[in-house]
Amino acid sequence: MKLFARVGRWLAVAAVLPVAGAALTAPADAGTAVSGKPGEAAAHARSATPTFCLNAHLANIGWQGWRCGSATWITVGTTGQSRRMEALRIRFGNSDGYVCAEAHLANIGWQGARCGLAGQLIEVGTTGQSRAMEAIRLYTSDFNICLDAHLAGIGWQGTACAIAPGTLTRGTTGQSRPIEALNVLAW
Repeated sequence: MKLFARVGRWLAVAAVLPVAGAALTAPADAGTAVSGKPGEAAAHARSATPTFCLNAHLANIGWQGWRCGSATWITVGTTGQSRRMEALRIRFGNSDGYVCAEAHLANIGWQGARCGLAGQLIEVGTTGQSRAMEAIRLYTSDFNICLDAHLAGIGWQGTACAIAPGTLTRGTTGQSRPIEALNVLAW
């Protein structure tokens, strides 16, 4: 029931967000996405394919740089370097809906939802505190999404997908296991 209470709160937050008038403009340093295609679940896709952009803040590196894609896998973070992800920025476009994100942080717990409409910046996690993100929860109102997390000491957790409107959570809580990389597909 806690999850449904959170989604209800996210919906209430999204209802009072201002209408975004501008389309997504990827930052000048936006990278390219890792290749990939949506699976059979693409039959549930909406009429417009969203553009989805991520930028990860990593321990001892800082902001990694934007990675963007449309119906392609986007990977941020590192694997094989034991480098924790500390924060995540999200921007999306070509969608009438909204996205909410929430991070579970070391020694804090769930941070609280941050929501945004197309073109708006959503940021979760912390910078300058050396605090690992241990789990991430994403909610999308208008497009489908798949998410996988690479965790310290485990590796890739396994992909989970949600058909819009839907919520996904990847990572762990109560295990002190940082997220090191994320793989996201929005369509």
